[in-house]
Parts: sequence; structure tokens; C-alpha cells
Amino acid sequence: MSRKQRASKNRISLSLLIGVALVLLCACDHGIGYRPRGWSSTQLNRWSSTFDRVEIEMPEIGGLIGTESLMPEIVIHNHGDSVAVLESAVLKTRLADYTARPTEYEKKWEPIPPGGKAVMTLLLEFNKPIGEVLKDPVELRLKFRIGKEETELSVPMEKRIGK
Repeated sequence: MSRKQRASKNRISLSLLIGVALVLLCACDHGIGYRPRGWSSTQLNRWSSTFDRVEIEMPEIGGLIGTESLMPEIVIHNHGDSVAVLESAVLKTRLADYTARPTEYEKKWEPIPPGGKAVMTLLLEFNKPIGEVLKDPVELRLKFRIGKEETELSVPMEKRIGK
């Protein structure tokens, strides 16, 4: 094979490789993400706030628009004198309310003793792509029992710029 033929073959191979890469890049879903409005940023894509001596740290809620479920992990620090229990978590959107549940691995959300910390996964299943689910306004409602008192926390979410 001559030098000219090899150069031509290499150009064709490179063109095919670039074409395949462009198709794969364009076929990927775009992302969508929501973060808690007014909360402090603790690290990349994580936010924190304290309510009734319970500190909650959570990630951005979102993912690729074709995803049909989300599993954000929240970290709860109990700075109070009573046991704190996450009773329920509901993601409210313009279209519907979606109740979170513990994962199969966790079975239930464990009580957090005074001075304790827990990591809990909120399993949200939509049965349709999140691009169709996450429509403004988006709000996360967390219901806690702290000692004998129930508290509901409303967390308005805002769409992250650039997503």
C-alpha cells in the first residue's frame, strides 16, 4: 500500500471515529438539577441548613433527563436533646407529588439519637423520565418527629443555572 493510500485510509478512519463520537455525544441525555433555595453550599453540589436543632445536608436533586428514579442521600445531624426520626419525604412538583421511601437495603429510616448522625437515601420512583417530572415549582417536604413533636420542613428548590 502506498503512502498516499495509507494517508487516505487514516483520514477515512479518523472521519468515521469523529462521526461516531459526535453521534454518541449528541445521543446523551441532558441533565437537570434542583438545589435547596437559600441553603449554604458545603461542597460541590451539596447544601446544608439547620432547623429545630436538626442539620440537614443534601445533594442537588436531579440527573439525566431520561432517568426514571432518583436516590439522593441526605445527611442528618441531630444537635438536639431528643431522638429525631424522618417520618416521610415528599417531592412536590407542578404536576404531582412523589413520596420517597427507603431503599431495599435500608428497609426503613433509622432514628437519630441526640448528638448522632445518619445518612439516609430517599428513593424516588417516577415511572417516567425526570425531564417530564421536574417542573417548577419543585419543593421537598420532610416530616420529622423530634421527641414527641412532629415538624414538617418545606424546602423550596431552584433549578440550577447551566443545566
